[in-house]
Amino acid sequence: MTGLTENQAEFLHWARRIADAIDLDQVEYHWKMETARELSAARDVMLSEADGWREVLHRALGKAAGLLNPFLMMSLKDWLRDDPDAFRAALLPVWSPEIPSISAIDTLTDLLAPLGKRNTPGARKSLASVLLMARDPNMFPPYAVEALRKTARLWGFSEPPAGPDSAAYQHALDFFDEFLATANDHGLSLRDRTDAQGLIWSVAKVDPREKWNAAERAEFLMWRDGGVIVGRRAWLVRGSSVRGVDMIPAWLEEGFVSLAASQLHELELPPEPGDIRSAVDQGYAQVPYLKREEKIREIRAFLLTMKLDDLVMTTSGGAIHVGTIAGEPEQLTSEGGRSNLRRQVEWADVTVPFENLPAELSALLKAGGDVTDLTDVVDFVAKLVPPDGDRTGGDGDDVVEPEPVKPVELRHLTDEEADALLVGQEWLDELVDLLNLRRQVILYGPPGTGKTYLALKTAEAIAQPENVRMVQFHPAYSYEDFFEGYRPRRGEGGVVGFELKAGPFRRIVEDAREHPDTPYVLIIDEINRANLAKVFGELYFLLEYRDNAIQLLHSEDDAKQFTLPKNVYVIGTMNTADRSIALVDSAMRRRFAFLSLHPDDAHVHGMLRAWLKRRGWDTRPADLLDELNSRIPDRDFAVGPAYLMKPGEVDSEVGLERIWRTSILPQLEELHYGDSVDVVKRYGLTALRKALPQKEQGASPGGAAAGT
Repeated sequence: MTGLTENQAEFLHWARRIADAIDLDQVEYHWKMETARELSAARDVMLSEADGWREVLHRALGKAAGLLNPFLMMSLKDWLRDDPDAFRAALLPVWSPEIPSISAIDTLTDLLAPLGKRNTPGARKSLASVLLMARDPNMFPPYAVEALRKTARLWGFSEPPAGPDSAAYQHALDFFDEFLATANDHGLSLRDRTDAQGLIWSVAKVDPREKWNAAERAEFLMWRDGGVIVGRRAWLVRGSSVRGVDMIPAWLEEGFVSLAASQLHELELPPEPGDIRSAVDQGYAQVPYLKREEKIREIRAFLLTMKLDDLVMTTSGGAIHVGTIAGEPEQLTSEGGRSNLRRQVEWADVTVPFENLPAELSALLKAGGDVTDLTDVVDFVAKLVPPDGDRTGGDGDDVVEPEPVKPVELRHLTDEEADALLVGQEWLDELVDLLNLRRQVILYGPPGTGKTYLALKTAEAIAQPENVRMVQFHPAYSYEDFFEGYRPRRGEGGVVGFELKAGPFRRIVEDAREHPDTPYVLIIDEINRANLAKVFGELYFLLEYRDNAIQLLHSEDDAKQFTLPKNVYVIGTMNTADRSIALVDSAMRRRFAFLSLHPDDAHVHGMLRAWLKRRGWDTRPADLLDELNSRIPDRDFAVGPAYLMKPGEVDSEVGLERIWRTSILPQLEELHYGDSVDVVKRYGLTALRKALPQKEQGASPGGAAAGT
């Protein structure tokens, strides 16, 4: 394509392929226009100060949920509920006709302060861009920071400037304009900035597995996720036992790498992919089907996908040898049929010990097959190859000691952060220590002990809020919901097929893989309510053995094996009133560390009293809770302090009575279902209040209160 850089030409090639593979109008453009109409209606109502604006805005935010971080959306809705006037004051400047559209973005910087840690530059720009859609959705498309960063790099667009949020958003609009004009000039018709943004986002996020064959999909994902335009890759080729012979000494001495392919008839090089399949089906007819498919994949990779200057690795005798592909493929007759397909290699005059290799590379080296794609770790492999002048194709006497791979180390919460959570620094330190050591922790206890709240707040402290995701398990939750599964793909005539869709765990893993130095945390609420063996499937193995790789349930035969990055952490919450901790199977116990959150634990026991004192309120509700829990025979059914940590209820007699009548007593009726206990008589407020004065009067300085 004339007038294009190499980056732009490659980008437009894949953008055109994506546009052909999915219905962009249906999945991107039309619903954004509908969202903009809802937001525009909310803007009109808010500017006119008409009644009912909160309901209209709440509905519009719900429509925009797919464009914003779910945790940000949750905080916005909480803010709208708790302090609607402040929320309105923060949003109105963005919608005010008196403020220029782009400049209005900067009004959010200070006004969103109540969102705390979620008031990040990315969150502000994302929210502001969505709000600006109410003014003109064709001119102001949504701002998705991760997709924009990746695609701008692939296109070759400049880095965003330092300065106010409006400057960064204007930079994004400039990118959309450049892509829009270039695409239209080269036969890819787009309507406006929002059309351009939708296609750019799709290039960054869509995986059109069903539409493309495995080879094309692999090439696309390598270009996109590796950020490699020219396409330098890294490969593992095994040769230490080829028909009982170690071929690697010959490879190093003569400067080549090879596959046996002894039963493959002569091919015209380079072959067509279909010719390789025909040759393998003919030459290896006696080999089982799955083995033939593996042969086809390996020979295609060796003859077609592997390119000049790609890196190649092999292992022998506990050491790794590294080189660079230096010749086109050739087919010949070899001694014993052990090396009929060959490529020249400039072997570096080094060997590399296995120690200190990245975990993902170590896992891939353990995977089966004669040819394995190592492109995910190509940058590390490249560091092992000396400069061109130091390559000898020689004997490998020098040993390269790669720098140890420094694992992500989660930080401990500060005193101020710990104090805000009321649970104690020591307990929080242990939680972080267990995440660093085990990477999976479950917080267990009865309802109301703050399990979900503590998991979320701790996760947001040790990782950026945008790197924290949450799911909630339930009895119908499955592997397909959690990791990946086939879902209906809809077209004009209804369901037109099925496509593989990533679930929340797969998405956070791929994000973490792109940023190996950054922690990512997945919170699984109510983890014990699902069949864990069914939900995790083969991933259960990787929770314990992260230095290994596995084949995924829905992966294609030629897909590389899957690894679980060490910078992914899991915090589960377990309600012991639903299922006793004693019923957790040993496999789960081995993979997760368990931390108790029961009302009688020291770090939970004083939580409500401290919370009441900080507000200057009477601490009698804490006394009532202590007395209540002393009467409950099963600690897994004890009542947690969160039931009473409700401003506007616990500080009034009417509110306290309502909490007891509508939340606490129904739970205890379930505990005593079928027995003769009178729940109200034993646990009601009247009975508890009668006991408290007796205990105070009968207490002695050195002993327990009377009647206990």
